[in-house]
Amino acid sequence: MNQSNLFVSRINWKLGDGNRIRSWEDRWISDGPLKEKFPRLYLISLCKDKVISEVGEWANIAGSETCTCNLSWRRELFVWEEEQIHQLTTLIVGAQWKRSVSDGWIWNDNNLKEYTVRSRYKVLSEFGS
Repeated sequence: MNQSNLFVSRINWKLGDGNRIRSWEDRWISDGPLKEKFPRLYLISLCKDKVISEVGEWANIAGSETCTCNLSWRRELFVWEEEQIHQLTTLIVGAQWKRSVSDGWIWNDNNLKEYTVRSRYKVLSEFGS
């Protein structure tokens, strides 16, 4: 495994305001990028290149500020795709959106500690050993 793959395989985005995370392309859900988990939905999505904040809408629901996703498609969905939409929205609903915090990186295998240059150096030095 080269250093680039080592880095990518060990980080996730930590969702904050959603201004930097690409909704389909980046790893922000524990299962990996949404385009890999739902490839057919990715193919028909009109939101491929958008960041989360561009497909999300903030609302005050029962006194709590939450964000919901408004996904759009190139065509009408087939019945079996509706089930995938349900699975996708179930994954997204569990995400902790924080409007007042910027998106950031976290390590997968480091007790969810924040990514820093020092932490990357440590991982790379272990890789070289």
